[in-house]
Amino acid sequence: MVQNSNFEVKKLMKRVLEVNVDDVGYGGVFAFVKNIIQNIDHNEFVLDLASFEPFERESNKEFIRTYGGMVYECDSTGNFIFKQIVSCGKFYSLLRKKRYLTIHIHSDVAYKLLLYGLVGRMAGVPKIIVHSHSSGVEGRFRWLKRLLQMLAKPILSLQPFVKLACSEMAAKWMYTKMSQSNIHIIKNGIKVDDFKYDYNKRVKMRKELGFCEEYKVIGTVARFSFPKYPEKLLSVFNVVLKKKENFKLLWIGTGPLMDEIKRKAEKLKISDKIIFYGNSDKIADMYQVMDVFILTSRFEGLCIAAVEGQASGTQCLCSSGLSEETKISSVYYSIPLNASDEVWAEKVIKHAFIGKRDVSSEIRNNGYDILQTVEKLAELY
Repeated sequence: MVQNSNFEVKKLMKRVLEVNVDDVGYGGVFAFVKNIIQNIDHNEFVLDLASFEPFERESNKEFIRTYGGMVYECDSTGNFIFKQIVSCGKFYSLLRKKRYLTIHIHSDVAYKLLLYGLVGRMAGVPKIIVHSHSSGVEGRFRWLKRLLQMLAKPILSLQPFVKLACSEMAAKWMYTKMSQSNIHIIKNGIKVDDFKYDYNKRVKMRKELGFCEEYKVIGTVARFSFPKYPEKLLSVFNVVLKKKENFKLLWIGTGPLMDEIKRKAEKLKISDKIIFYGNSDKIADMYQVMDVFILTSRFEGLCIAAVEGQASGTQCLCSSGLSEETKISSVYYSIPLNASDEVWAEKVIKHAFIGKRDVSSEIRNNGYDILQTVEKLAELY
C-alpha cells in the first residue's frame, strides 16, 4: 500500500475516472471506491474522481491525492434541470480535456447512469462502465425518480456500456431482464483483516467510548436517510430498553434525517442511551465495540456495512430489504422488514448475549476480500 503523500504518477499508468462519487455522508459508494483506490495495483492504475456534489472534507480529497489521483467537482446549484445541465457541461469539458480511455460511473438509478454515460459517449470515451449500487430510490420526489427509472432502464440496457451491479437484486433493479446475462456482479469487498475480531481492540475501544462491560451495545453504520429506515431502528431500540435497561445504541453516520431522529429520541426520553457518533475514520475499530449489528433498511443493493459487520464477527440482524446475497457468514440473520418492533427487540436481546467470533475465512470463501474485487475490476479497466 502506498503511504507516501509525494507519490509520483508514472506516465505509463492508466488513469480511470470514477464518476458520481463524493464523500457526502461518507456513503457506501465512497467507501467502496476508497477501498479500490487503496488496494489496486499502483504501478498500473491511478483513479481520479468526478463528483456532482461538493466534497464535505478536505481530508478525503487529500486521501485521493495521496495515491496520485485528483478530485474534479462538477457540481452546480439551482433547480433539478438546471443543475443537471450545468453539471453535465462541466463533466463533458473534463472528459474532453483529460481524454480518459475508461470511465466507471456509479449510481443507484438508471437515469443518472444513462445521462453520464451518454455524455461520455459524446466526449469520445472508448470504454464506459456503469455500476448499479442499489435497488430503490431515496430523497425527495421519489415518485418522479421512479418514473425516470422506469423510462431510463430499457434505454440504458440497450447501450453498449459495460454493465456492473453489486448484487443480483441491484442488477434486476437497474437493467432489463433481457440484459441480465451480460451483467458483471462485482462484490463489495473489504480488507478482511482490518475488521477481524480482536478482543484487545474491543476492550480498548469500549473504554474510549465509555461503555462499561455490563452494557450490551447495539451498533449500526447507516446514513440517516429514507432507504435506511432510521425511525424503525429507533422504535426497535425503544422496545429493547423497555425489556432490558443495560443496552446502549452506537449510531455511526450522518444524513438528512439525523436531526429528526434526535428529536424523536428526546421525546422518547432515551437520548442518554444513544451515542450519535457521526462519521468515523476508525470504522473498523467501531465494529469491535458492538455486541449486535443492526440494519433496518427498506432496500439496499448490497450494503458494505453489512459485509463489514459480519467480518468483525458481530451478530448481524438485518432486514429483508437487503438482498439474499448479503448473507456471507454464519453470524448473519435476516428479519422481515414488516416484523413488529417486539419481534425485532426480542431477537436483538437474544443475539446480544451470543458473543463475537472470527468468521474471516467465511468472508473470504464467499469472495468478499477486497483483493478479489480489485482483481475483477482491474480486468475490466
